[in-house]
Amino acid sequence: MSQSSKSYQSRISPGAWFIVFMMVVFFAVSHMGRMWLAQKAQEQADTRDKKSEENDARPSRLVALAPSNVETLFAMGLGDHVVGISRFSSYPPEALVLPQVCGYVDVDFERLLSLNPDCVVMVDSQHSLVKKFDELGISSVSVDHASLNGVIDGFSKIAQVCGNEKEAREVASKMRARIAKVKKRVAGKSRPSVLVCIHHETETLQPNQIVIAGNKGFHQDLIKLAGGVNAYQGEVAFPKLSREKLINLNPDVILVLTRDETLKNHTEKELVDVWRVFHELGAVKGNRVKLVIGNEHFIPGPRLIQTLDAFADALHP
Repeated sequence: MSQSSKSYQSRISPGAWFIVFMMVVFFAVSHMGRMWLAQKAQEQADTRDKKSEENDARPSRLVALAPSNVETLFAMGLGDHVVGISRFSSYPPEALVLPQVCGYVDVDFERLLSLNPDCVVMVDSQHSLVKKFDELGISSVSVDHASLNGVIDGFSKIAQVCGNEKEAREVASKMRARIAKVKKRVAGKSRPSVLVCIHHETETLQPNQIVIAGNKGFHQDLIKLAGGVNAYQGEVAFPKLSREKLINLNPDVILVLTRDETLKNHTEKELVDVWRVFHELGAVKGNRVKLVIGNEHFIPGPRLIQTLDAFADALHP
């Protein structure tokens, strides 16, 4: 090393060397930090793009072919995406202004197609329509409506296709919590035999054309959960009863599902008193003919929990 170089190094103090070293470290760390931030920003952008692609793939124009599907979609927060409904729908109010495209399986395909739907939501008993929608290039999702568990599981099934998974979980969780509450309430109590009348003529002096909930379906589930036993143990889903068959069943309790509009022409007392013609029945003798009023009690949707509460109140007041 030359004398001049040694002289230059001697003029640089240890403190100055430390500052130089720290500056090098600072710039190196800053460079690494910028690289890390850039990497994280890219990862977040990729995540956003992935979510955007997933959201773009979600159907945005939904048609609900059954009243229960309409209620379910609105309960899940998907109401803004519903563009068509069943003409039998009665809830929620904001859905009733939407175009009606079907009854049950009698779909007005011309009107439906005019709405440009990208997904049709239906119940399992409408499954015969799936092939037609496949031919039209419209996706579809079908859910169980014959059991309470099927109704609850339907939320997640719809969410897998239509989105709003969080809302679906919340609705299902609330329903299960209320079911658990009813089960706890009726645990250990006597289980009366129950007949659930889902239809009868109201313009006659006695109930005629009596149709009841059979030993299958969601009403059967509700009877059991509410602390009762279905008086009918046959295989028919919705049997029609003669006077003789009704007397043979002899239920302890009769729950008469009553639509809201029925009360426009009849009082509750009138609707109960017509059953007194069946004076042989234990339910009549014990004054245990109960009206369960509301259109919701006919619909296997999210409001089934209200029906369960009403059943439990009637069986175990």
